[in-house]
Amino acid sequence: MIISRGDAARVTNLSPHDAAAMVQRGEAVLVDVREADEIDRERIDGADAAPLSSFDPSSIRARHAGVIPIFQCRVGQRSIAAALAYGHEGEDLYHLAGGIEAWKHAGLTVVGRR
Repeated sequence: MIISRGDAARVTNLSPHDAAAMVQRGEAVLVDVREADEIDRERIDGADAAPLSSFDPSSIRARHAGVIPIFQCRVGQRSIAAALAYGHEGEDLYHLAGGIEAWKHAGLTVVGRR
Protein backbone atom coordinates (compact mmCIF):
# COMPACT_ATOMS: atom_id res chain seq x y z
CA MET A 1 0.00 0.00 0.00
CA ILE A 2 1.36 3.40 -0.97
CA ILE A 3 0.61 6.10 1.57
CA SER A 4 0.61 9.71 0.43
CA ARG A 5 2.09 12.46 2.59
CA GLY A 6 -1.34 13.98 2.96
CA ASP A 7 -2.77 10.74 4.27
CA ALA A 8 0.21 10.10 6.57
CA ALA A 9 -0.19 13.62 7.98
CA ARG A 10 -3.60 12.58 9.35
CA VAL A 11 -1.86 10.16 11.74
CA THR A 12 -0.16 11.47 14.88
CA ASN A 13 3.31 10.05 15.53
CA LEU A 14 3.76 9.04 19.16
CA SER A 15 7.13 8.37 20.72
CA PRO A 16 7.51 5.07 22.58
CA HIS A 17 7.51 6.84 25.96
CA ASP A 18 4.41 8.91 25.11
CA ALA A 19 2.57 5.80 23.89
CA ALA A 20 3.60 3.82 26.98
CA ALA A 21 2.39 6.63 29.26
CA MET A 22 -1.00 6.77 27.52
CA VAL A 23 -1.38 3.00 27.88
CA GLN A 24 -0.28 3.07 31.52
CA ARG A 25 -2.86 5.79 32.30
CA GLY A 26 -5.59 3.63 30.72
CA GLU A 27 -6.25 6.14 27.93
CA ALA A 28 -5.03 3.93 25.10
CA VAL A 29 -4.28 0.41 23.95
CA LEU A 30 -1.52 -0.71 21.60
CA VAL A 31 -2.82 -2.56 18.55
CA ASP A 32 -0.13 -4.67 16.90
CA VAL A 33 -0.82 -5.01 13.17
CA ARG A 34 2.13 -7.29 12.39
CA GLU A 35 1.46 -10.85 11.25
CA ALA A 36 1.14 -13.77 13.70
CA ASP A 37 4.63 -15.15 13.06
CA GLU A 38 6.17 -11.75 13.86
CA ILE A 39 4.10 -11.42 17.02
CA ASP A 40 5.09 -14.94 18.08
CA ARG A 41 8.77 -13.95 17.91
CA GLU A 42 8.42 -10.80 20.01
CA ARG A 43 5.70 -8.44 21.12
CA ILE A 44 4.92 -5.58 23.42
CA ASP A 45 3.22 -7.02 26.47
CA GLY A 46 -0.47 -6.15 26.54
CA ALA A 47 -0.69 -5.19 22.87
CA ASP A 48 -3.78 -6.47 21.06
CA ALA A 49 -2.99 -8.51 17.94
CA ALA A 50 -4.85 -7.35 14.83
CA PRO A 51 -2.79 -8.46 11.80
CA LEU A 52 -3.10 -6.15 8.83
CA SER A 53 -3.86 -9.13 6.55
CA SER A 54 -7.17 -9.67 8.36
CA PHE A 55 -7.67 -6.15 9.70
CA ASP A 56 -11.21 -5.40 10.93
CA PRO A 57 -11.74 -1.86 12.26
CA SER A 58 -15.21 -2.66 13.65
CA SER A 59 -13.78 -5.51 15.74
CA ILE A 60 -11.11 -3.20 17.17
CA ARG A 61 -13.75 -0.57 17.96
CA ALA A 62 -15.87 -3.18 19.75
CA ARG A 63 -12.97 -4.60 21.77
CA HIS A 64 -11.57 -1.23 22.79
CA ALA A 65 -14.52 1.12 23.16
CA GLY A 66 -13.62 4.15 25.22
CA VAL A 67 -9.84 3.97 24.71
CA ILE A 68 -7.59 5.29 21.97
CA PRO A 69 -6.03 2.68 19.70
CA ILE A 70 -2.34 3.28 19.04
CA PHE A 71 -1.36 1.20 16.05
CA GLN A 72 2.09 -0.37 15.98
CA CYS A 73 4.12 -2.60 13.70
CA ARG A 74 7.84 -3.27 13.27
CA VAL A 75 9.05 0.15 12.06
CA GLY A 76 5.94 2.28 11.52
CA GLN A 77 4.72 1.86 7.94
CA ARG A 78 1.98 -0.74 8.38
CA SER A 79 0.73 1.02 11.49
CA ILE A 80 0.06 4.19 9.48
CA ALA A 81 -1.89 2.12 6.94
CA ALA A 82 -3.87 0.49 9.77
CA ALA A 83 -4.66 3.84 11.39
CA LEU A 84 -5.90 5.20 8.07
CA ALA A 85 -8.04 2.08 7.48
CA TYR A 86 -9.44 2.39 11.00
CA GLY A 87 -10.20 6.09 11.05
CA HIS A 88 -13.14 8.14 9.94
CA GLU A 89 -12.64 11.61 8.46
CA GLY A 90 -11.84 14.06 11.25
CA GLU A 91 -11.06 11.34 13.80
CA ASP A 92 -7.78 11.57 15.72
CA LEU A 93 -5.47 8.72 14.66
CA TYR A 94 -2.28 7.56 16.37
CA HIS A 95 0.61 5.23 15.69
CA LEU A 96 3.83 4.27 17.42
CA ALA A 97 6.52 6.07 15.44
CA GLY A 98 9.29 3.62 14.61
CA GLY A 99 7.25 0.62 15.77
CA ILE A 100 8.50 -2.09 18.07
CA GLU A 101 12.06 -1.35 16.96
CA ALA A 102 11.82 2.19 18.38
CA TRP A 103 10.14 0.79 21.51
CA LYS A 104 13.13 -1.49 22.12
CA HIS A 105 15.61 1.27 21.25
CA ALA A 106 13.93 3.46 23.89
CA GLY A 107 14.72 0.78 26.49
CA LEU A 108 11.13 -0.40 26.91
CA THR A 109 10.53 -4.11 27.35
CA VAL A 110 9.19 -6.69 24.92
CA VAL A 111 8.16 -10.29 25.41
CA GLY A 112 10.34 -12.67 23.40
CA ARG A 113 13.66 -11.99 21.80
CA ARG A 114 15.32 -8.67 22.43
